[in-house]
Amino acid sequence: EANDPTVKAAIIKCIPVFCLCLFVLNQGMSLQQEDLYKLKIFMGLLFSLPGDFFLVWEFYGNFFLYGVVFFAIAHVFYSLALGFSPLRPILGVIIISLIGVVYYCYLPNLEGLYVPIIAIYMCIIGVVVWRAIARLLSLDEGKCKWSQMIASFGALIFGLSDFILGTNKWIVHLPYARVLIMVTYWIGQMLLALSTVNLGIYKLQEKQN
Repeated sequence: EANDPTVKAAIIKCIPVFCLCLFVLNQGMSLQQEDLYKLKIFMGLLFSLPGDFFLVWEFYGNFFLYGVVFFAIAHVFYSLALGFSPLRPILGVIIISLIGVVYYCYLPNLEGLYVPIIAIYMCIIGVVVWRAIARLLSLDEGKCKWSQMIASFGALIFGLSDFILGTNKWIVHLPYARVLIMVTYWIGQMLLALSTVNLGIYKLQEKQN
């Protein structure tokens, strides 16, 4: 759609994530403590919508950057949903260092506002990946519930989508890049949305046990 962008193409592109927003809303939502996780996932999906919309015009003006900003906000909500316990700071340092290496590879092809905005965005992505892996490592400790596991895989697959996008845009053109980007993106978002299913019931079962 980037080669021939239209509002119709943008709307069609937004439909899957819009449906996921409705799916999460259907799980029930409030400002009560037990629903805050679902609210964070919903907000992440909600801010992804304008991100999807603007990226349709990624080769026109600053629309790509507008999309990046909205996706950065979405990732902030996803990192909050994943939580910061257990912290695993050493893992965080390793992940951010690897993100720094990738950014260094992108840097020669970045200019203007792209330099700081992509740096900030990649740091946020690094935090999401850090929290996702930290959650998965908690499996051995019995602290990672099924919903958190699904959300972690979703966040990692979303991160993979961003990595493919950045590599294709600023390092080397990859075969079938657009297909790979969108498939991994939608799978990641779908898993994050699915992680809200029956969350309250599982919490109640844990309390009873």
